[in-house]
Amino acid sequence: MVSDRVTIFLGIDADEAFQEIAAVKGAADEQARLWKIQRNTILRQVREGFTLISSLMSSARMAFSLIGAQIDPFFSALIGMVLSTASMLISAASTLALTGVGGVAAAVLFGLAIGFQVVTITKLIADKERTDGILTSLSQAIASGSIGGTARQAPGGLGGFG
Repeated sequence: MVSDRVTIFLGIDADEAFQEIAAVKGAADEQARLWKIQRNTILRQVREGFTLISSLMSSARMAFSLIGAQIDPFFSALIGMVLSTASMLISAASTLALTGVGGVAAAVLFGLAIGFQVVTITKLIADKERTDGILTSLSQAIASGSIGGTARQAPGGLGGFG
């Protein structure tokens, strides 16, 4: 048996349901937007922190590099003064030797000049190496972030015999 088709029309008002769905979607979108802003703020602050730390480390390295660059000319000038003084003593010894009368005095002055030169330049080189070691250990301590007495040295006179 075949029956006739029956069509039933239902009048459902879905506007209220669509409005609730739109409100939930709007709230979810707003919350996602706020989370994205917070995430971007945190990432920006982390980047700024790393940039600040990197800048401070770079500045410290440049300062120690500058100090190190100044130490080489300083010791070069001191060595130049020692060589000049020794050269002056050798010239005086040569002048005494030329007179014939001051031969013994010339030999003593010549020995004094050579001894002064050897001892003083040896001391300056040792001081320079010690100073370079101090700067290297300070630079490494700054690079590793652990400054706490690793770069301390026994006090001594720079260029002196103390």
